[in-house]
Amino acid sequence: MAYKTKKKIKQQKHLKLMGRFIFILYTAAAPILAAGYLFSLIFTPRRGRLAKLGPELKERLAVELPALPQNALWFHAASMGEVKAISVLAPLLAKKLDKDFFITTSTATGKKEALKITENVTLMPVDFYPFVKKLIEQTKPVMLINAETEIWPAAFHLADEYGIPVYIASARISQGTFSLYKKLSPLTEYIFRGVRKVLCQSESDAERYRRLKGLEGRVYVTGNLKYDQTSAAEKNTEITELMRIFNPHSAPVFTAGCTHPEEEGIILEGYKKALEHIPELKLVIAPRHLEQISITEKNIRNAELNYTVWPDSPAAETAKASILLINRTGVLQSLYSCSAVCFTGGTLDNTGGHNLLEPALFSRPVLFGPGYRTAKIAGDALVKNKGGFIIRTADDLAKELKSLILHTEALSEAEKNSCRTLKELQGATNRTLNMIP
Repeated sequence: MAYKTKKKIKQQKHLKLMGRFIFILYTAAAPILAAGYLFSLIFTPRRGRLAKLGPELKERLAVELPALPQNALWFHAASMGEVKAISVLAPLLAKKLDKDFFITTSTATGKKEALKITENVTLMPVDFYPFVKKLIEQTKPVMLINAETEIWPAAFHLADEYGIPVYIASARISQGTFSLYKKLSPLTEYIFRGVRKVLCQSESDAERYRRLKGLEGRVYVTGNLKYDQTSAAEKNTEITELMRIFNPHSAPVFTAGCTHPEEEGIILEGYKKALEHIPELKLVIAPRHLEQISITEKNIRNAELNYTVWPDSPAAETAKASILLINRTGVLQSLYSCSAVCFTGGTLDNTGGHNLLEPALFSRPVLFGPGYRTAKIAGDALVKNKGGFIIRTADDLAKELKSLILHTEALSEAEKNSCRTLKELQGATNRTLNMIP
């Protein structure tokens, strides 16, 4: 028995040393990986992001961080979607714990969205030990709440080193990421030491986290925070006026949000087919990545459809256009609210799907492709309740648009079902609040 105990202790020490060694390698490689990622953008349609890099460098490299509150709650949300997910939780948790809070985010669009919640926002420094250490020493946070999927080894390790408890809220982990973490189990066990609780979106996410070393007894299911967004109540007068100009005769509007170039051929072809039966139908396209908007314009021109780009075009052009192409972030919910039927992108390609329930905030029927693996709970619930409909081809899209828009009762029933699905899935914010600290 004593021999087995000594052997186990020796194995644990070995794994700890291995984890520390991998972490040191990661720390050394982090700046190289970041530079490699930026270099790779040169050869992609998203190269436009590099033009905005200069003004961001002071924050990315922690050279000059904005004034942030000390002894506050630190929320990290990767991009706009994750920021929206914590938009309700962050102020409520701060109030509960009687603390101020600040937000770090990985993208410029995420930062813009975070500034709607609080003025205390900065871009997350590159996950390099000295950079993250500077952020922590400047702010002295009392807690780190990490949203959804991003796990930053340096940030998690430094939080543990400084005695900052870490919570992963609305946690999600894909099978591929889980397999990678299993292969790097010494590293994950090493960086998860400071994680107090992992609060998962679903039981399948929780099951994967439970199988990772170092998280035993600390994994729970609380649901998806994105379902509790309350910003639907806000009215955007600019969008209301835009839609008045674009759609003066109150024709039905179909909005395709968070689209990727690979999906737009099906969307445009389906729209053209639907026009044969609904000639007054208007289309709004809000691309996921604005740096790729030139590709979307090319796709529309190839489809030989009349379009205008907002906010670049004058009102006279907007009034004549059949398609309104959106070149601004942060307005998608307002566009959904002005629509009859909505499509959520990232589902007709390999992205995995964006927030399928965002249109349901306004009781809008949701169309989406079969590739919604990262939003499976919402997608399955929408389909089951007949508030959402899967489309695979342009013919599918045209058929669903016709069946909903040309039949008032069908549209009304789908609207009710969409709203009901959202309400059934809400409650994650309260469950998360009850689990922290």
